[in-house]
Amino acid sequence: MLIWTRHDSGCFSTKLAWDCIRIKRSIMAGHTWVWHKMLPLKVSVSMWKAWYNALSVDDRLCRIGVPIVSRCDYCNQGNYEDQNHVLFQGNFANRVWRYCGANFGLPVGGNWKETVEAWFRRANSSTQVGILVGLLPSFLSWHLWRRGCVARMEGRLESFRVVWQSIQTLD
Repeated sequence: MLIWTRHDSGCFSTKLAWDCIRIKRSIMAGHTWVWHKMLPLKVSVSMWKAWYNALSVDDRLCRIGVPIVSRCDYCNQGNYEDQNHVLFQGNFANRVWRYCGANFGLPVGGNWKETVEAWFRRANSSTQVGILVGLLPSFLSWHLWRRGCVARMEGRLESFRVVWQSIQTLD
């Protein structure tokens, strides 16, 4: 008879095995907003990847040894493409964050993560506006990322108006 020594009952379960081998990290700031039930799963997954700097951008590919010349497809200037540039510092992305921040009275920091954390801290699940503030960073990031993918794959840059309308409709 086999006995699983990791549990008092001696019974094996995959959950207990997983708990034995996984490395637990502290829960990310805004965890409840990133994985909110009102967000489509694709938005949550993209936001989680962005939080852990795992989006596929030129900088990330270079760091893992893929030899490429970086040129951002997300903006007109063709700057070096890293995640912060794509989601925040590029001219287009920064315009979107500043416009939204001004309309909601939210601070816009020096980089993507700093701004997202600040907005998550201001979010409040007990009011409609508070919920919107909590969901906005994920929707903004998703639509900025999507805009870049469309630029790279289809060769067209969506206008500010088109991106803003898609954010407003939360689709």
